[in-house]
Amino acid sequence: MAKIMNVLVGGLPTVLTLASLACLLLVAVPRSRFLNFEFATVDTYKVSVTVGQDTFKGLPDAYDYSKHKDFYKIYLWHYCSGTLQDGKQHVDFCSKAGHLLYGLFGFWKHWGVGVRRAGGVGFYWLGKGPRMLFVSYLIAIALSCLTLISGFLVKLHPIVRKVAFGLASLSTSTILATAILTQVTYGVLISRADDDDIAITAKSGKVAYIINWISVCLSLAALAITYLRQRQSSSQASAKSRSMGKEKYKMVADPYVQEGTRDSVHLLDPVGQEKGVAPSPRTSHDGERYEPYRVDKPV
Repeated sequence: MAKIMNVLVGGLPTVLTLASLACLLLVAVPRSRFLNFEFATVDTYKVSVTVGQDTFKGLPDAYDYSKHKDFYKIYLWHYCSGTLQDGKQHVDFCSKAGHLLYGLFGFWKHWGVGVRRAGGVGFYWLGKGPRMLFVSYLIAIALSCLTLISGFLVKLHPIVRKVAFGLASLSTSTILATAILTQVTYGVLISRADDDDIAITAKSGKVAYIINWISVCLSLAALAITYLRQRQSSSQASAKSRSMGKEKYKMVADPYVQEGTRDSVHLLDPVGQEKGVAPSPRTSHDGERYEPYRVDKPV
């Protein structure tokens, strides 16, 4: 039973790392229109523009033949758009990976819609997307994969154990930074899009952020367990080395010779002395070692 528990505890960091990686992929990988793991939703159904005798509602989707849409859902690598039907959102288009919503903002300006600038400072990534966020997710996923691989190789050598711990630390730090960066990035977008002076509103998605923080917690738990196991292994190794260095000596009355019994043992080797060789400890019939140079005093 103890062995089974040791195996389960030993493999727990790997399981937690795998679960953390799955959460990252769930948020980062492009998905179908049926999964609502968006970072933010931009509502455009309030926009109404009259051209001649025609009135257009919503904003055009340049990647979907400029069809006017009532909302846009923002994901990491793409977006999805759709219309309101009976008060419910119906997604009818998702862009290809790399076709981001930020590419439409310049086109929307012709319809009188834009994202406000706070204090005259522009939102620098609005035209090209948050590239730092893309890089952060890729690094977090790559480090998680390396941590997972090192977890399977940790028993090969003590150096591998140290490398695995270092990778786990870097992976956890990167995942935490990614979660914070995601929250701040889309939070700023929502705060600047949701304004009374313009006809679009924005709201934050909840599921994606929850999954991000679950990934952080799982990675932190894996790192903590790995650290405790490292400390336990180091303590056991130190205790073992100390026990191996201890010798049991039998106290003798004379520093060199114990006599008066049938099994008298001469502790100095005269042959060795004649040759100039340092005497070595001798062993009696019961296997106890004698100290040739020191007499232990009773405790």
